[in-house]
Amino acid sequence: MTQAIVPRWEWRAFGDGFGAVDSRFDSLAAEAVRESDEVYILSPLSDASVKLRDELIDVKVLREVSADGLERWEPVLKAPAALSPDELGALTHGLGVATLAVGVRKRRAHYLLDGCMAERSEIRTPHGARLTIGIESEDPDLVRRVVTELGFDTRRNANLPHELKRLAGFGARLPA
Repeated sequence: MTQAIVPRWEWRAFGDGFGAVDSRFDSLAAEAVRESDEVYILSPLSDASVKLRDELIDVKVLREVSADGLERWEPVLKAPAALSPDELGALTHGLGVATLAVGVRKRRAHYLLDGCMAERSEIRTPHGARLTIGIESEDPDLVRRVVTELGFDTRRNANLPHELKRLAGFGARLPA
């Protein structure tokens, strides 16, 4: 039985800490806490999320950005990873696509916050470490409400592939 593909609206921020928002999360019980080692395959031509984790390849593509900055991501592939990161790099190189494989160690805490999935995470890469908060739901209005209630601006939205490229100094599409 295959799972239905469910696009979600997402908002994410990166920083060294989030002050009062961290205190709010500290007061909640996490539904799950997970640590993982992942490899993201990054391209200067796209902010698609292509990662290898737990012997699976997981691909999500950015389908839409709302006027106020929310991003609608759609999972398009989750399958056994038959290629290693090096082999995937050789494949993309053979296709003439510049890519970068970045190892990421994640510690994620998952919460349910006012009807949205929320995640507070730490990412560590060879290029640096960052803290991140993500809010997502199939309903963009729920995401807007939670982001606003936390004191953030939806227009200040960043996605993980973009942040990984920024940390690594990789890619021509990076805005100033």
